[in-house]
Amino acid sequence: PYVQGSNEDIGELMPHFAEVFFTQKIKDQPNNPLHYLLLAKAYSRRQKANDAIEILRKAEALVPSNILVQYELL
Repeated sequence: PYVQGSNEDIGELMPHFAEVFFTQKIKDQPNNPLHYLLLAKAYSRRQKANDAIEILRKAEALVPSNILVQYELL
């Protein structure tokens, strides 16, 4: 017979592939603002606004006058 599972049976959720990919890209190429922007987009799409803002602030520190970073922070 079927035994209904519980939430404890689910275990850890897998991280989203884009978050993992762009986090690794930032580690590999920390001076490339594009990776920060794309990671922030991935966070935004998953309703992780605070994480997106944190990453965008790091990008802003890296390239303070970049219009794309400024636009995303609006």
